[in-house]
Amino acid sequence: MLMDDFFEMFIRDHVKTDYTIETISEILRVFFKDRRTQIVLAGYKDGVPYVYKIAGGLKKFLNRQDDKIIFGMEVRGLYDKTCEYFEKEIQPHIIFGKLTIEEGIGLAKDLIQYAINNEEGCGGDINILIIKPDSVAWCEKADYSNKNSSNLPN
Repeated sequence: MLMDDFFEMFIRDHVKTDYTIETISEILRVFFKDRRTQIVLAGYKDGVPYVYKIAGGLKKFLNRQDDKIIFGMEVRGLYDKTCEYFEKEIQPHIIFGKLTIEEGIGLAKDLIQYAINNEEGCGGDINILIIKPDSVAWCEKADYSNKNSSNLPN
């Protein structure tokens, strides 16, 4: 089962239209508490951005510090070269709260492509989802509908 299929089923079976990001994050925390899966969930409530990391039964705000919203990004995984590249070459030159959507998309693509080119075992398609206070849309998404496609993840 592909992740797209899993999340479609999960949303259909566990999420109601009036749920908030807080409610959904709690459902995911409980659902994945005994699994090694890590999920980053992003959304808005009353115009305020929320970003959660959910793993091992724990839920943590990624964009809050001292009850204030912070803008930024986090490079995750076991990709030492990419983390170092981000911390030394990119992060010092960016004001995250001032990025346009287009600049954010470019940054995401560049970091993912850097990881694909420089990290062992890293590869695949680039999928980018744009989340705004009033809309959600795929900017770039691989087509996995053809089960014989070379786009299928390994």
